[in-house]
Amino acid sequence: MIDVNVANKTPPVYPYVLGFVPPEVSPYVHLMNAFLLVLIYIFGVLENGIILAIFAKNKNLRSATNTFIIAMALGDFSLCFFGIPLSSTSSMAGRWIWGDLGCMIEGFIVYFIGMANMYILMAVSLDRYLVISRPLLGSKITVKVAILAVIACVAGGLFWTVVPFFGWSRYTPEGVGTTCSVTWTDKDAATTSYNISIFIFCYLVPVGTMIVAYYKLLDTVRNVAKNTVWDMNSRMARKNLRIERKMAKSFMVIIAVFVFSWTPYCIVCFVGIFGDIHVIPPALQTLPAICAKSASVWDPIVYVATNKQLRIGFYNILPCDELKKILMKREEGRVETTSEASVGGDNKGGNAVNPAS
Repeated sequence: MIDVNVANKTPPVYPYVLGFVPPEVSPYVHLMNAFLLVLIYIFGVLENGIILAIFAKNKNLRSATNTFIIAMALGDFSLCFFGIPLSSTSSMAGRWIWGDLGCMIEGFIVYFIGMANMYILMAVSLDRYLVISRPLLGSKITVKVAILAVIACVAGGLFWTVVPFFGWSRYTPEGVGTTCSVTWTDKDAATTSYNISIFIFCYLVPVGTMIVAYYKLLDTVRNVAKNTVWDMNSRMARKNLRIERKMAKSFMVIIAVFVFSWTPYCIVCFVGIFGDIHVIPPALQTLPAICAKSASVWDPIVYVATNKQLRIGFYNILPCDELKKILMKREEGRVETTSEASVGGDNKGGNAVNPAS
């Protein structure tokens, strides 16, 4: 634990990790980082563990679209369970305590899962676009196709996070020295080319693809709602369109949360690539890294908040029967309200997933 009373004493000399010279910061900075990381660990493991348990107990939820959610939940659980203990305990100690190998492992785990999830969200946006805007192609997206897409996304994330082990960039402590990532401060040709490449292919391309896909998707939904004359025979088609639209809106929320969590970190990286990272105080360099890790906590909340079937699955695993009955009754009331609204020809979609309300 950090002794906050020794701030004015000469600090002991420890061997540098991967050549990184840690900056002198207040012990309270390390204490705050440790507190935030422990919270992310507790809630991230608990929430994503619950999501995985829901899918394990409910085989009917294992659809093509939900395959992407399962993959992200598994990644977020792994990030919290395997990666955060290394950085949180180092923050408690006020320095990196796991040596060179531990730093490379922590940096790899966090970075790999972040990159894989970014690609998975890009795949989700394409999935939603094809299902709604190109239904003939969208109908071919089966669970098997979704699994292959997830494997491709994982392979893409793996490529960008493995190459630093072979000399294209390298892993090193960052910020106050208690978290690790690829280096943003080295200005040699190999590191600069790597950093520019990942900024383009691991951030700009995925985010740009998501924006274009959802713009075209929403444009399709608006045109269909405006130009289609619905009759009793097309009630099922209208219902399916409403469900797909709700799913699209839900994933837009998930993507927004993920992008907002990672964008501060990408800004710091951008400054490191094209400017002088030292203009940003070390404490402020570390906070965006913690913010990026917090996506593992927000994602499961969005899943349950926007997914009716996941909510019901969550209620069913609650140990308190009385609370379960209350929540299930409330859920039934929400469904009845939604059904009544749709009978009158309301084509407005809610904010949900597969199918949701």
